[in-house]
Amino acid sequence: MRFTAVAADGAPIDFECFDTSAARSACDAILGGKTYPFLPFVGDVQMVFDVGAGCGAATVHFARHYRDAQIHAFEPDDESRAILRRNAAEYANVRVRDDGGEPMSLSVWAKEQGLGRVDVLTVDPRLGAAEVLEGLASFLPTVKVLYIGYRSRQARRDIARFVDDSHELYTGVMFLDRGQCIYLGKDHMDFDAAKEYLRQSFIAARAAAPSA
Repeated sequence: MRFTAVAADGAPIDFECFDTSAARSACDAILGGKTYPFLPFVGDVQMVFDVGAGCGAATVHFARHYRDAQIHAFEPDDESRAILRRNAAEYANVRVRDDGGEPMSLSVWAKEQGLGRVDVLTVDPRLGAAEVLEGLASFLPTVKVLYIGYRSRQARRDIARFVDDSHELYTGVMFLDRGQCIYLGKDHMDFDAAKEYLRQSFIAARAAAPSA
């Protein structure tokens, strides 16, 4: 189905997704900047990998925010990838890999393409956090922002193990067996702007919470 989503900046976005309320809700949250909030203090973003791009909501979201960056979208499901292509068609900075990409071969593919860094990385939990992070192990030190979901305790532990040397948990919505996390490269954690962003987010969350 096609619908009009509202971006974080209030702009309307014509978008296509599967005809279910869950799919529309998920795409609305992504395009509205709730699932993968744009972090304005992270600069010099030249390369974005959206791994498990689905219908392309995150791909479009980041293509709009990082207009000078290359956005590489990977989606193994043929039907989802077809919708992804249609949604991303108007964005010249987006590249959709034809075969969707195997998680374990992403580093090999990236090096064959002459890519030396990945500044922003999103990982959908459908593909398995451990497999994707292992497949991009040589690029993890270059990742400034990692948006990653998990659907089991083991996956949560695997994520922490893979990124422990290079990243710190910044924020997220986390439960025992399911969650969505944002990790920052350790060199970004002490930025005054990073701390201020969290402070403002906390203030906004408290203001939006229903009073007791």
